[in-house]
Amino acid sequence: MQSNVLGKVGKVLPHLRVDIGASGELIVKGNNLGRYLKSTGGFPRQIATGDIGNLDEQGVLSIAGRSKNLMVLASGRNVSPEWVESELLQQPQIKQCVVYGDGLDSLQALIVASHQEIDWAKVDQAVERANSSLPKFAQVSQWEFVDTFTADKKQVTSTGKLIRSQILVDYVYSKKIRDNASSAL
Repeated sequence: MQSNVLGKVGKVLPHLRVDIGASGELIVKGNNLGRYLKSTGGFPRQIATGDIGNLDEQGVLSIAGRSKNLMVLASGRNVSPEWVESELLQQPQIKQCVVYGDGLDSLQALIVASHQEIDWAKVDQAVERANSSLPKFAQVSQWEFVDTFTADKKQVTSTGKLIRSQILVDYVYSKKIRDNASSAL
């Protein structure tokens, strides 16, 4: 059995055990786990990783996303945004994206096009192609074009990792506040 499968982390090391917690979080167990340099107390026997993942029948581990990013739709379905974003980012028309939908009926996305001249229809087709590889509950129902996420706007770290919370404040939460304020006038 091959353990280096595309999209998988691989087999768990033989001296460790990985359990899946109730929320889907990976819990690594073993007698040789370390601790932080300045922490007091003994060595932990298990560590909750903060990653959402699963083990297949052959014991190969895959990671779907981070537990802190897990969204719960209005239907009660849990969705990892990283999973949906990875499908969207496979489309050449999409340069960057952030998926959101916590408490909503369906997922929505903020999309940065691969180049400025691209038209809405081409990106819409790209979203549809990505949706075709996802189950219905994880499909993006609405999306909008946004400007490139940058470090200058504090939306990206120095290593290029998206700062999801700042992006949502900039594009989603601030828009809702403006909409609510204008409707109150």
